Amino acid sequence: MLDAIADAFRFQAVACERLGSPISSRLCAAGLGDIESGGPLADIVSHWDQGLDPEKNVIALRVLGTAHRLVLLGEAPDLAAHYPSVGGMPGADLERAFLTLVGRRRETFVAGLGEQVQTNEVGRAGVLFPGLALAAAEVGLPVRLMEIGAAAGLNLRLDRFGYELGGSTTPGVPNLVPDWEGDAPPLAVPDVIERRGCDLAPIDVATREGAARAESFVWPDMAGRFGRMAAAVDVARQVPAIVDAASAGEWLDRHLVPVEGSLVVLLHSVMWQYLPASEKRAIEVLLGERGATATASAPLAHLAFEPRFRSDGSWTFELTLQSWPGGRVRQLATAHPHGTWVRWRA
Repeated sequence: MLDAIADAFRFQAVACERLGSPISSRLCAAGLGDIESGGPLADIVSHWDQGLDPEKNVIALRVLGTAHRLVLLGEAPDLAAHYPSVGGMPGADLERAFLTLVGRRRETFVAGLGEQVQTNEVGRAGVLFPGLALAAAEVGLPVRLMEIGAAAGLNLRLDRFGYELGGSTTPGVPNLVPDWEGDAPPLAVPDVIERRGCDLAPIDVATREGAARAESFVWPDMAGRFGRMAAAVDVARQVPAIVDAASAGEWLDRHLVPVEGSLVVLLHSVMWQYLPASEKRAIEVLLGERGATATASAPLAHLAFEPRFRSDGSWTFELTLQSWPGGRVRQLATAHPHGTWVRWRA
């Protein structure tokens, strides 16, 4: 297992560099070196749940998120000096400050291994919203939005954000302007009459601790993402939404039901990979069963933005829409995992 954990840190170092976070890449590489040399992090990761794949469950990002949360809460001043998210600048001592913190806060990092990564990436709304707008425009009904893996539920308010997509615009803050390729999508703002989601550990961003937890998984050298997050937190404090503490399969069994006179939309983004295989199968069966009960006046849609992994180790992130009645499946777009660019295909 320790070899698999080391491989997970190695993989994440490359992924973070590729996705534009050199600080996170450096810290993953430092963590890898510490594990391989039997340092404090090797002891900490020995507490990893042996039933979880360390790469698919992003053990490295759990460690980095724990460190960032301590920085955001003012409990790691030496490391904070290197974090742009709190006004610092990465220097030559970044890795040393990180590993010193790991050694000093062993119990905190052990506890952090058990916390799901919850990115709350608002930039993903730039690809999710046009998919939602398309689904709603096709049926002409108000929307009941249901999200699994909702974390703080920020993207349950995606219809209140602003967008510039393919030459079409809608007002709002944060204003999302991804690099767009393809035709202009439908951007008529749907009438969202219900916002509800679930998460194993919902985050309340109204509290300082909750906001720090949500922000901790945003990489510290990505100022744009932090700005979007802050604006979305303000929206969340004004627009009510319910996020229940529950597993996805259990929650959907209770709540995913077509409703006369409205479009029920199941939404999720970059969370499917974390579900056990048995739960994925159960949700797919449930969707088929509930979809079979959908009608033209009580339709159902499944909007998902998730990675597709290839056998060569590469991946793409794809937006798909399945609609009932009928169960038609469409690939609407491919996009950067943080919504930086979108290739619209619909």
